[in-house]
Amino acid sequence: MTGPSKRARRVAVCLVALGAGACNRTPATPAPQGEVLIVADTDLTVPRLVNRLRIDVYSADGSSWYSSRDVDRSHAGDWPASFALALPDGQADTTALVRLRAYASGFTRDYRGERYFARSMGSQSLAVQAPSTPFASTCPLCPRLVVDNQDTTPTSEPLPGVTVDRLLAVHLRPGIRGAVRTVLRGACLGTMADLYGVRTCVDTDGVTIDESEEPVDPDLGVATPSQLTGSFEAQYAQPCTRTSKAGGNAPDGIPLHDDQVCVPGGVFVLGSWDFFGAGVTDDVPQRLAAMPPFVMDKYEVTVGRWRAAVAAGFQTPDLSPYDNSGPLPASAPANNLLVCTWSSTPRPPSERREEYPVSCSSWVAARAFCHSLGGDLPTEAQWEYAATAATAGRVKTRYPWGGDDGTLPSCSRAVFERGSSIATDDALCGGDGGAFGPLPVTAVDYDGGDRTPPLGLDGGGGFLVDLGGNQAEWTLDARASFSSECWLGAAVVSPACEADAGDAGQIVRGGYWASNYYQVMAALRTPLDATKWSNETGWRCAYPGTGP
Repeated sequence: MTGPSKRARRVAVCLVALGAGACNRTPATPAPQGEVLIVADTDLTVPRLVNRLRIDVYSADGSSWYSSRDVDRSHAGDWPASFALALPDGQADTTALVRLRAYASGFTRDYRGERYFARSMGSQSLAVQAPSTPFASTCPLCPRLVVDNQDTTPTSEPLPGVTVDRLLAVHLRPGIRGAVRTVLRGACLGTMADLYGVRTCVDTDGVTIDESEEPVDPDLGVATPSQLTGSFEAQYAQPCTRTSKAGGNAPDGIPLHDDQVCVPGGVFVLGSWDFFGAGVTDDVPQRLAAMPPFVMDKYEVTVGRWRAAVAAGFQTPDLSPYDNSGPLPASAPANNLLVCTWSSTPRPPSERREEYPVSCSSWVAARAFCHSLGGDLPTEAQWEYAATAATAGRVKTRYPWGGDDGTLPSCSRAVFERGSSIATDDALCGGDGGAFGPLPVTAVDYDGGDRTPPLGLDGGGGFLVDLGGNQAEWTLDARASFSSECWLGAAVVSPACEADAGDAGQIVRGGYWASNYYQVMAALRTPLDATKWSNETGWRCAYPGTGP
């Protein structure tokens, strides 16, 4: 089957933009032969999270494609959007399947036929399913849109992870006029409509239901502007109710740098195009993620803070972090463990080792430390959200400090490119003395350094330091591509991929002291064995944003 039937081609689709008709009639004076006005609203934020509406109309079983439109809906006043389905003169009643997809411009993929998947929320996994008819096995690029014997199939379609995908079964009857109303809800982000099974998400993440015939309302009125846009994000764009901890000092007066910062909630795009095609570290396909508020350590966990925990009775579950009792090297040593920052016995004050981030610790030990404080390692979504988007009015940025994505980091901005004592591309920030290795966590804690813009719903909160450099940081999530079943099946709210964490390895985020400039980009995902002790990797903890 390569195109719609003769009867299917006779269904007319007429798009009526608010305030300007694309047809020769308006919803107020519908054609007598039978017409249904489709009124679609959304609770997503316009235009930041959604600014386009894709409209496709099919036969009742999804096998024949009648029409396709993709329209700009980039102003809040454009919602609800409305358009009309009409029967041509003399046609008997019929049922059309209307597919509405709300998404943000730029987030599309090549059309390669219907590629439906069903998400299993309970197991954080995804089961890829064939359409419910044999149609796809005989025509893998179907359905196709054929108009006047010409294949006019669109070459692209909205990316599922950033799209609300809704099916409506609309029954058109001669002489009957009315409206079908629907809301494209953020809870359905990433849950694809099953075109052939005629199942769709209505209001629950990961759940699809059989789409029965939609009721037709005789009232043709369209209330504008929308009262719903932005309400989905408003559920999560809340401040922390848990009080963030102020930093303390060790008994000798050296700061522990255990300050905490509230990261307010919100919705953002997880992933980017920066490292497309980078294998297991791919940060595509992107997805929208709803993030409740949480609390995060301002600084990477320091040597002094680990020492204080050990003194209070904390025991590492393995032999990490590596005990480096000697001075930190000024140039690349023969043994990488000599760059590890932890020493079981305090080093001389002149070295300021207590204020360095802990390195050469396993993922297991880092996570046990966070657990001992009532927290955990941050998920990748928490880490990337905090680094790129968690500031009022901030458009997601490439670097944690914000600003122009095209401006490369400088040596005064972050602790990076300090990997050699000679002039190489990993030592541009070594200075004339050949400076090498990590620095204390406060080294770039200043305006113009490696710290986020002030966090908070009003942009007046605290900020996080060293997300770009010094040490890369362990996250909670397992080593898996964003195209894996684990990630594609993850929830909209606080998505994570923890499956087989210990066996598959983990993901670390952020640049480190020897990084090149591109490794400082916040979207970079680097896989690392969970048991490995690396002089490149440290961590910080995250805590619930609600509660006492």
